[in-house]
Amino acid sequence: MAKVTILIAEDDPEILALTSLNLSSEGYQTLEAANGREALELYNQHRQEIRLVLLDLVMPVMGGQEVAETIRRSDSDTKILFVSGFVPAGSGSDLKEPILRKPYRASMLLDSVAELLGD
Repeated sequence: MAKVTILIAEDDPEILALTSLNLSSEGYQTLEAANGREALELYNQHRQEIRLVLLDLVMPVMGGQEVAETIRRSDSDTKILFVSGFVPAGSGSDLKEPILRKPYRASMLLDSVAELLGD
């Protein structure tokens, strides 16, 4: 069975590394982006393989919500999970995607990913 690829966009290098480690230890293949612009570049390069995009809501260069909107314009079926410790006023109510609040346990992340992927 082919590995499921998950794109992770997170501006905190430690959280990015830990998230990637948690997912890869469960058999997922990960692509890592340090900001929204990098996430879109990786998404466009690997869109056929990516089954889930994990986005920090607040990032420099381009925030997660803007990345999600851009992805949605080209592929409305891509699964997206927001991960954030801070939800800017007004943005939480107009998000269609689920939000996993930081700090979270690895098990909460893995459960959310499995649920979104239908595993």
